[in-house]
Amino acid sequence: MKGTSALDRTLAKTFRWARWQESAGLPVCASCFDGNDLAEPTDDPLTPGLSRYRCTVCHTEFGDTKGTVFDSRKPTSLMLWAYLVLLGDPGRLAGLTERELRRCWELAAKIKTARLTGAWREQLEAAGITAEHLRKILSRTARRAA
Repeated sequence: MKGTSALDRTLAKTFRWARWQESAGLPVCASCFDGNDLAEPTDDPLTPGLSRYRCTVCHTEFGDTKGTVFDSRKPTSLMLWAYLVLLGDPGRLAGLTERELRRCWELAAKIKTARLTGAWREQLEAAGITAEHLRKILSRTARRAA
């Protein structure tokens, strides 16, 4: 996970724990349900901090987000996802374009009903991550990009 911040690593850890809660945060192949025979994980190119895996038993490739509401092939920030899980109000983020804001509202609507959301929110809160802290970072980042 080169180039990821401590916050990104913490967000990834809390996401994995919520996503793979049945196996104590360790990934499991959805095809053969084996978590013992995974090749060395690689960085997910679209979501820094998360990983991609290959099962050496059935050769299925999958990522941390596979089969969840967060399964997207668009570059996405874990910080934005975590913010939406904690607060669900993209309107409070400064500096987003109209297109980015519309995409955030669509994702926020999906997140509210996702099974994974409650478990991830609990993990984020246990790690001391707040919506306000994430909002400040995301707003600052969006202003710099503008």
